[in-house]
Amino acid sequence: MSFAAYYADPEPHEHFTVVRLFEEAFTAALPTGGIAAFRSTFGDPNAGSSDAGWYLDLASGATIELNCNGGAGNGGGGPLGQTAESIVYGPAAAPAAVPDVPTDGSGRVRLADVEAWIAAVVTHAAPVDQDGQSWLRDVERYSLRPDRGASPHKYGVTARTHAGGGTFIYFRYATPRGQQPRGEQYTGVPDAV
Repeated sequence: MSFAAYYADPEPHEHFTVVRLFEEAFTAALPTGGIAAFRSTFGDPNAGSSDAGWYLDLASGATIELNCNGGAGNGGGGPLGQTAESIVYGPAAAPAAVPDVPTDGSGRVRLADVEAWIAAVVTHAAPVDQDGQSWLRDVERYSLRPDRGASPHKYGVTARTHAGGGTFIYFRYATPRGQQPRGEQYTGVPDAV
């Protein structure tokens, strides 16, 4: 099955259901401070290869490219996670206030602040039932990892499910206004744009 057909398939595939949920949450949370707009990388020949991805357009004119991949738990997986993962509920992830994304005196945005915004929006995107149960177990920010140097990703977010799967959002590039991506993807991401 092609990615386009898979993404448009109305049958529930957990990772893509999560991706759509995140897209709706990002759209609802914008604009905020230094982030002006959000758009999909789907179909863009210049975007990285991943299950899905987005561009965050900053108020300064800079752009952050995010790649989004998924891994299934409970025996799900296969190419693009085509085998459905069982949905498992448990205690909901601890909610965090959705922060504004401030700009510094020169109009630049710190990527750690964008990462915090994404983590909070993702946490709030997961529905919680009346018993405090959700399929989302936790959300981890890469910049706060104690073993940060062990990963090629400087900034990103992992949203883990109670079923053992996860959705991984990586900062692929962050480019200032009017510039093209340069340097190593993921590891060459600057701390502010």
